Amino acid sequence: MKPLYKCKEIKDREIFNRSKESSKGKFTTHYLAYKEREEIAFVSLDINPNVEYLVLYDLLAPLNKRHKGNGSFALHEVEKLAINLRLKKILLNPEPFEGDYTKEQLMDWYRSKGYEVGKNGTGEMEKFIGG
Repeated sequence: MKPLYKCKEIKDREIFNRSKESSKGKFTTHYLAYKEREEIAFVSLDINPNVEYLVLYDLLAPLNKRHKGNGSFALHEVEKLAINLRLKKILLNPEPFEGDYTKEQLMDWYRSKGYEVGKNGTGEMEKFIGG
């Protein structure tokens, strides 16, 4: 997974479009996830140095790259980054981009990766990873 500095670096049209739509705050970094030199996903993260977690805002595998393990691969790359940064957890608020998944299906996918709904009542999901 590599930080994305310029949208013109992106070859995949769906990833390009998502990168243009994705918001970017003070602590936000956009990434391209690669597998065998092929773009497989767009990832947007907030990494605030003042907290012990990162926020996963976007994880988009293009339609033609889904159901091939690419989303799982990209999520694993996010988790490795969080571990390397010695963060304690990852937070996310699962919202489907297209109509091909419901919110509940997306939440089930994240549950299968070890995420659970947090106890703060916001609907955010979290995964404790150490740190």
